[in-house]
Amino acid sequence: MPRPARRYSRRIEIWSYIANDDSFGGYTTSDSKVADAWADVTTIDRDKLTQYGLDVAQNGIQVYMRKDSSIDMTAPNMFIKIGANEYTINSVGDTDLDGLEIEITAST
Repeated sequence: MPRPARRYSRRIEIWSYIANDDSFGGYTTSDSKVADAWADVTTIDRDKLTQYGLDVAQNGIQVYMRKDSSIDMTAPNMFIKIGANEYTINSVGDTDLDGLEIEITAST
């Protein structure tokens, strides 16, 4: 069962790295904001980081948000900004296979 809407109390930004033509036959990389979303953000305990496939030296978070079909969270080079912090998306999954809420595991 999805979380009540009041649980989504943090505003997050979803960004992507995109390649831009530099007019000299090459490409440069820049950030492009994909969307804003309300989410429930929790930190992952240091003891459990390896269960999520993360290094102990990283800071891990779990983000729960409503599924938005206009955002492809599985696209490469996606990351999340919360305030001044950037988190690389490690995995995306459906919380209870009903297609309403997704769980994102991310790290610094």
